[in-house]
Amino acid sequence: MSWFMTLEETLEQRIQQAVAEYLDAGVARANQAVQDAFARASKPRRGGIRAGRSIGKRRSSDELAQLGEKLVAAVAGTPGQGMTTLSTMLGVSAADLQAVVQRERREGRLRVVGKRRFARYFPTTGGGQDGAGC
Repeated sequence: MSWFMTLEETLEQRIQQAVAEYLDAGVARANQAVQDAFARASKPRRGGIRAGRSIGKRRSSDELAQLGEKLVAAVAGTPGQGMTTLSTMLGVSAADLQAVVQRERREGRLRVVGKRRFARYFPTTGGGQDGAGC
């Protein structure tokens, strides 16, 4: 009987040790994740609302035209995307694209289907005003 108790005690100790090691590793991973999150939060974000520009500075008409060309090309390459996807593809904020989208719609180069956050952007097949989706 004493042999069985010794085996049982040994097994119990090993299980407790394994569980303790597992819990210690989990705590260490959680602490590292929290530290990483705080480190990321303290760094300035790339592609923010006015990325690369000082507040109040407007884009020139040439810059808007170039961004418009890039936008139309991106929409033609992947029609039906939302503003968030397009802004990520072009490396600018969604707010920076708003004026460009309006300009390209007025010129008849973009068509918008849907409203607000559900809007999807498509290239137009012909010239002129489209007025779709608004």
